[in-house]
Amino acid sequence: MSTHTLAKMQAKESKIQEADTRGDVDRAFRLRAEFIYDALFTGHPEKALVTFGWLRAKKKDDPARFDDDLLWEQKLIAAQLWVFPHVPRAKIEAAIADFEAEARSHAVGERSIAKIRFLWAKHRGDEAEMAKWYETWLRARRDWLTDCLACDKDTELEEIFDRGHDAVGMVQAKPFLEGELACEEVPLRTLPLMLVPLLRLGRSDEAAALYKRNEPKLRRSRNLIRAFGRHLTYLTLIGNLKAACASFERHAEFLLTAYDADERFSFFTAARLTMKRLGDERLRLKLPEASGIVTGADGKVAAPEVYAWVDTVARSLATTFDERNGTGAYHRAIVRADALLDELGGGAGTRES
Repeated sequence: MSTHTLAKMQAKESKIQEADTRGDVDRAFRLRAEFIYDALFTGHPEKALVTFGWLRAKKKDDPARFDDDLLWEQKLIAAQLWVFPHVPRAKIEAAIADFEAEARSHAVGERSIAKIRFLWAKHRGDEAEMAKWYETWLRARRDWLTDCLACDKDTELEEIFDRGHDAVGMVQAKPFLEGELACEEVPLRTLPLMLVPLLRLGRSDEAAALYKRNEPKLRRSRNLIRAFGRHLTYLTLIGNLKAACASFERHAEFLLTAYDADERFSFFTAARLTMKRLGDERLRLKLPEASGIVTGADGKVAAPEVYAWVDTVARSLATTFDERNGTGAYHRAIVRADALLDELGGGAGTRES
């Protein structure tokens, strides 16, 4: 479970402001270097981005005074930039190249560079680049700039499942299930990866136990938005639409304004499936004002209206990302999600009014 909390992040922000007010630049520098991790692990990549810009500027102005290499922080930022759809593709690729040059100047980072390039290619849906950098990443040696073993194995497991190798993936998942691989976010974000593969393998009892084990812990997180979406997809596919609606209601308002637009897309794509499966039902559902959906005299909203809203959000994000990236990967992800509902979401769901 993460040791980073929103309260701790806000407390660190106050300390930074105090250091700035006193003109204590050295303390402000140290605090900001720590703050990047607080921001990322509490779902605020935008704060981490601004903070890193400040650190780089200070280091450039006075490299002798600020001799920290900032390589870990630079790596984290380089792997976050693409979640902001307004950041141009050229700027993202320049940031990755800048990190690569800086890492190579310290004779480290071969594995980290390959992983970032693989993830950037995956984000764009560039199959050739993905295959190239995935193999390069797996072959590269580990060093002090490499992600922890649990994080690396989590990324590897996700790719195995994405390639459709469900049975192989569940064998590879054993160390996560038995607590042998764990870190700040693992296995909290890893266990939801297994839910749909288990359903496809006909192991629904195992999927149910896994969901029950992980959901209470995940509910307390603010940054594992993609995992929220995976839980929502699972509930929809098994027909537990009451729980799916509760999950959607719990997260929708916060996620509508979450700065990580990539993960926001994953959640609203999952919500599309929930509302599609609900058909013409009317729901007791508290929605964000931004939805523009008005509750009827019966205190309910129409599922088709909610579907139209979440579909618009998902497709708008897909268009923004695809236009920036020059691909159609995000719209293809919507098509794959619909196919998943056709494959595994048959039959009537259960929901209480």
